Amino acid sequence: MQLGELRVDDDPAAWERCGFTVNADDRIDIGGVSVVLRRRAEGPPVKARGDGIAGWTFFSPTATVAGQTGSIGGIPTRVARQGGSDAPGRAQPAAHPNAATRLDHVVVFTTNLSETTREVAELLGLAPRKPAQLVGGRMMLFFKAGPVIIEVVAPCTSDDSPAPPNRRSPAEFFKRSITAFVGSARARLWGLTVATADIHRAYNQVAPFCGTLRASFQDDKRLIFTARSADLGISPALAFIQPSTKKKSRGRAKL
Repeated sequence: MQLGELRVDDDPAAWERCGFTVNADDRIDIGGVSVVLRRRAEGPPVKARGDGIAGWTFFSPTATVAGQTGSIGGIPTRVARQGGSDAPGRAQPAAHPNAATRLDHVVVFTTNLSETTREVAELLGLAPRKPAQLVGGRMMLFFKAGPVIIEVVAPCTSDDSPAPPNRRSPAEFFKRSITAFVGSARARLWGLTVATADIHRAYNQVAPFCGTLRASFQDDKRLIFTARSADLGISPALAFIQPSTKKKSRGRAKL
């Protein structure tokens, strides 16, 4: 199973300002995955990260699951036969001014980790790569969909980090934040991280609408920075990261 397409309700000009090459059909091709931009026209402005991510499509080589449509916690999800007539056009590699090479991972927020895991297994046939991790007041679970990691984040009831004086604990902060973002649904697509062959080039392309360069949470040998999406008119939370230098093994890769 491979992630093939993300549908986003954004103006292509906003993504071009961020250094992406947008095709004539309003698609951004990033290492085999298409970000399909559906123009907002006179619609409402971007209010929050994740505000305009409308759904996703996966490619499957097996006829038994191809052609399914469904929902993962409220996220519109389609499975198309790889190479079939129902599949959208496969993304072709494109040269981007920000040196983007592939989609590294997509982040999903959910208020019910076990239910979302069950739906991912039933609709996509994917299993977690490792047990859920409790980090900084949130639960994190990772799935592999082709070369792309799907990172599912949920609030937790316990906490592994003490709260500073007169402030909420990390667990309370993430519970409120995730619950407010997901709303009446059980899960929502929140953001994506793009691997770039030149992190400094990407940073200069996005600046000044970005945070500082820092070490990645999962791999401190990789630099990462986040874009201020709302200032750029982009719906998803967006980050850029250096490509992994770890060699692939025959077993499961380590994040």
